[in-house]
Amino acid sequence: MLALESPFFLGEQKGKKIAFQALLIEDYTKEINIDVNKNTDYLCLGFRNKPGANLVLLRTKDVINIVSKPFEVKEIVEHIKVKEEIEFNG
Repeated sequence: MLALESPFFLGEQKGKKIAFQALLIEDYTKEINIDVNKNTDYLCLGFRNKPGANLVLLRTKDVINIVSKPFEVKEIVEHIKVKEEIEFNG
């Protein structure tokens, strides 16, 4: 994966360049208000205070209408492509 300017990253899928936007969310239990670039291919959200799978990958075009306004996590669940558990330091 190649870095652009954080929080944007470049990757490659099947020989095609793809762009990611990665954002850290402090509290997954509250309404989430983020600034999403609709020109990215994927949105990666990390939830600092969520137990279990706290990192999710979403296809931006699938969720742009949801995440471009304040939303709750339950609104994006059906669109999750990949979820993982990671450990946050600090």
